[in-house]
Amino acid sequence: MVHAEKTKLDGVLLIKPPMFEDSRGWNAMLFDEREYGEIFKAHGVEDLHFVKDDFSFSRKHVLRGLHGDDCTWKLISCMVGSFYLVVVNNTPGHPQYRQWTGLNLSEHNRWQVLVPAGFANGHLVMS
Repeated sequence: MVHAEKTKLDGVLLIKPPMFEDSRGWNAMLFDEREYGEIFKAHGVEDLHFVKDDFSFSRKHVLRGLHGDDCTWKLISCMVGSFYLVVVNNTPGHPQYRQWTGLNLSEHNRWQVLVPAGFANGHLVMS
């Protein structure tokens, strides 16, 4: 079962999908429309449907600067290695405008972060 936690930023969720490991290796869920939809709804996010999936690869010590827009939600995860993710509320007029949070994502913890539209995100690759 997928588990989600609020972060210090309104609307940003830390998602911890289940991972199954045995002597052969491991299996982890990346996304399930029904389960994630229930989690999103439980946290006040209605009618969110992902339509595109991108993958980027960066070498150790690469810094991907803050980026984002006013209409795109992102579900961010780390497939290989680890990186430090920073999320900033970039919505003028919001009580948390320009506040930020940072999280370590890795291939070992398999955590995901839901980033709402209007927020910026960037990451520093650690491995």
